[in-house]
Amino acid sequence: CQQITARVTTGPNTGDLAEVSIYITEQSVPTLEVDQKIVLRSFQAPGQDAQYSFGELQRSPQLWLLIAAFALVVVLFGRWHGLRALLGLGASLWLLVAFLIPSLLRGNPPVGVAIAGGFVIAGVAVYVAHGARITTTVAFLGTVTSVVVIAVLAALAVSFANLTGLDEGAAG
Repeated sequence: CQQITARVTTGPNTGDLAEVSIYITEQSVPTLEVDQKIVLRSFQAPGQDAQYSFGELQRSPQLWLLIAAFALVVVLFGRWHGLRALLGLGASLWLLVAFLIPSLLRGNPPVGVAIAGGFVIAGVAVYVAHGARITTTVAFLGTVTSVVVIAVLAALAVSFANLTGLDEGAAG
């Protein structure tokens, strides 16, 4: 196994040194280098020191670079239209994180949340990317109509098949 010592840089134990064992049977774990940044999993029982295990390599800088390269390519090829599409994508992501996920976590009905969220996200994305035109409105209405038809058909199928969301083990 590979024994490593890592300095914890975030969380309640920032600054602590973590002793981590990486076993040879963990084939997805690369051989780590000195000063390589990694993500640790931690567990701390009440009254005990934190225990750590290897999670994955820290890839944030590389992912941010790829996001920036993607945005640059979209703007270079799409120009103003590409920039507006990126803005619509960003607004959609914000709506997802700020409203849809919290609504689901509050226990609101998932199908209703998905339909309402789909309407808002589709509207924002389509109008930001393509502008307020009659053709944009027709495309948006077609999308909304499709979502409603699919939701109704899904509800009918669930009712017809008497699906409960429980598997055999949980239902029995």
